Amino acid sequence: MNQKRAQKELELKQFSRFQSLCRSVPSGSFYQPDPPEPDIVLRTPQGSVGIELTAIHPNGASRRWQESEQEELLNLAKEFYRERGHDPISIWVHWSRNPPLLKATRRPLADQLCRLVVEHCSPEWTLREVDEAVLARYQELPVAHLGFAVASSWDGADWREGAFHEVAPLGIPEVQSYLEREEEKASRYREVYSSLWLVLLCESAGPSSWGATLKEVWTVAFRSSFQRVFLVELGHRTCGELRIA
Repeated sequence: MNQKRAQKELELKQFSRFQSLCRSVPSGSFYQPDPPEPDIVLRTPQGSVGIELTAIHPNGASRRWQESEQEELLNLAKEFYRERGHDPISIWVHWSRNPPLLKATRRPLADQLCRLVVEHCSPEWTLREVDEAVLARYQELPVAHLGFAVASSWDGADWREGAFHEVAPLGIPEVQSYLEREEEKASRYREVYSSLWLVLLCESAGPSSWGATLKEVWTVAFRSSFQRVFLVELGHRTCGELRIA
């Protein structure tokens, strides 16, 4: 898959998650124009809405590495685990850099990860971690830490990368900084849109109690040329609209 196609698929996935959590998205068809236009253009009876999608990461979140292959492996391991009849569980993995993940070894490694979870992760409501001595026995898996907790359902079960340290909450300065970074994109649009939206997708860096947004973020007005700005907290599966001055 080339880089352009991969980026388009990522944007489509982000927009789908935004749609599922935000009731403000009007019905209508949409398309994905090429740069420098917005990531998504939504056609509505009132005109075209340009939507810019931006993933943000709370302060302290580790840099992702081999992200797409990690995600594919985790999804496959979760599928194996569920197919084998186990109860819902959430898993957070902190990857090491060696050995590198390869598509050719994805299936056997996913099976190994599934077996590791079955044998060493007894779901509990509080976050627990697998002992490092246990992880050392799975030498082919590039897993530095593995945490787990019970999930109320498979819809709520999250198998994902996560750094195992507490992350600072997202505050007003951080949000305004992200808004200012997006201003340059809006200035390059060639087409005229009836409305411009910015969607900030906040990745949680671990369990849902981490990577939270401070309440003060919802009480102030931010500066932005986007008419509407939404903050989607993926770890909490919530979406709220920020106030714009």
